[in-house]
Amino acid sequence: MRLFKPNVSRLKTQKNVNGLVKALSDREVEIREAAARALGELAFPRVVVPLCAGLKDKDWAVRLTVVDALAKIHDARAIEPMAAMLQDEKPAVHKATVEALVKFGGQAVPALSRALTDKSALARGQAALALGIIHDVKAVPALCNALKDIAAPVRLHAAEALGKIGDKRAIEPLSETLLDDDRNVVDSAATALQKIGLPTDPGSQAKFAVARSDWNNAIALGVAAVDALIEGMGNPNTDIRRNAAKSLGVIGDARAIPSLLKALADEEWFVRESAAWALGHITDPSIPAHLAAALKDPNALVRESAAKALAELADPRTTDMLVEALHDDEYAVAETAAQALGNIGAPAVGSLLAAFRDSSSGVRHAIAEALERVGVPDEPVAQAWFAVVQGDWPKAIELGDLAVEPLIAALRDDDHRVRRAAAETLGQIGQIGAVRAIEPLSHALRDRKADVRKSIAEVLVKIGQPAVDSLIYALNDEEWVARESAAWALGQIGDMWSIGPLCDALHDPHSAVAEAAALALDEIGVPEEPDVLSWYLVAKKEWARAVAQGHAATEALLQATEDVNPDIRWAATRALADVRDPDAADRLRALLHDEESYVREAAGEALHAIDVPFDEALVNTAAPHPTE
Repeated sequence: MRLFKPNVSRLKTQKNVNGLVKALSDREVEIREAAARALGELAFPRVVVPLCAGLKDKDWAVRLTVVDALAKIHDARAIEPMAAMLQDEKPAVHKATVEALVKFGGQAVPALSRALTDKSALARGQAALALGIIHDVKAVPALCNALKDIAAPVRLHAAEALGKIGDKRAIEPLSETLLDDDRNVVDSAATALQKIGLPTDPGSQAKFAVARSDWNNAIALGVAAVDALIEGMGNPNTDIRRNAAKSLGVIGDARAIPSLLKALADEEWFVRESAAWALGHITDPSIPAHLAAALKDPNALVRESAAKALAELADPRTTDMLVEALHDDEYAVAETAAQALGNIGAPAVGSLLAAFRDSSSGVRHAIAEALERVGVPDEPVAQAWFAVVQGDWPKAIELGDLAVEPLIAALRDDDHRVRRAAAETLGQIGQIGAVRAIEPLSHALRDRKADVRKSIAEVLVKIGQPAVDSLIYALNDEEWVARESAAWALGQIGDMWSIGPLCDALHDPHSAVAEAAALALDEIGVPEEPDVLSWYLVAKKEWARAVAQGHAATEALLQATEDVNPDIRWAATRALADVRDPDAADRLRALLHDEESYVREAAGEALHAIDVPFDEALVNTAAPHPTE
């Protein structure tokens, strides 16, 4: 514990400057701080040098108090030392330093101008800030140089300072700063120019327009804006890059091509999209190849934009790439590619016709529209494709066998009305042509629309015996609707060779297929074998006759208890009660857990009938299966 401490208050009262100066070096912060405050209040000129030494105190509170003291004394000898404090890491200290230096006005300009080259970016920025507040024209050259500082905050404060000073010598440097990478710096430079006076030459006006995102004015300046817009293409701001690209496209100057081509690889898809659009509005032999490459961009909107640009250019050299784009996953891209091929005209007709065969239905319509603009060749195959795509079914019938291939393709159309009409038209074409369509028609039996399946099945019936093999094969299709339609068609054709496969179809796990097979056998002839007859009767839901078959019907009835329709499960379970086959016991126990109570009740009755014990509580309780 110290026995004697400097009494700063008494030293101040006694105006003991030497004592106060000595106290500036005391080991206690509070004493050093009080000493600095007292010296500032005494304001003797001879204390300036000792106080300036205090600017290096290790405690920021002492440094802050020293700055305040020097500001009160207002001696020019303190300017240079205080300028060094602009780099102080404590915001309160460098803020107070700026305020103190500003009070010196023009006297502080030389020191602050030198501080603009300090190694500390913080010091340089604070110096620019102070010069802006002083707004002395002597600072203009140094501030103009600071517009090129590596630190964005320094450039920003320099631009703001020049705007406050308002000297016209800053117009050109500020105009150059309009191309700065930092958006805040650009805004500050633009604001400064508005205060000082806008540039008069078109190039600088263009830079100003780009800086303010005034794209209409940039476009209005025409070719004079190209350089500024090209600079804008390298801006980190994505909106500026995108709008600069669009503006370059409107102006259409070939000098923009390199930057626009580079933009086709931009990380942002909307910049790539704008670049592709812009390139489509510039005439140059190198552009189509680059745009064709953009048709493979991972973003669909970029690919569409590239296709639209190619449609504008209508260059035959891009035909192959556009044909490839007809298979794009996005319909808008494929449709635009078709339009582009149509714009190319006669050189693309062959490619458009070839694309009919392996394009999607929607794209085929786009191809037809393109051909309609160019002119459909008189060649019959082309006429056939065009007629089918346009839905001119009488013309397709007139063309006969030539229309078979496009009609088969139309069986895959997105519109179910087209699929149905295509099937019906195939049924009206000569036998030779229709036979060629058997396999695709059989495959189309799985169509999701019932009216389409009905029309296809009727056409296959009309074809007759040549369709039997394909229909028999379709009885094993993975889609039950195809199996059902195939069974119906085979029954209508009535070929004896289909009896065996139809008998097998009686075992189909889907009751609708089994019933269709049974109805088909009604048309051809039902075999008398007991096993076949049992499955036939169950498929037709003739439960009493099935029961009359005895144990021979058990297997068919057991399968029926697994049907998705609870009414069929119930009826089959009741039939098993009448058959009284102990082999059905396991399945009947499982039915005690059926989701429908009336099926569970029927299962209980059947188990009673075959004298198999069970937990009767399950009949009235939807308990989970023990294996679940």
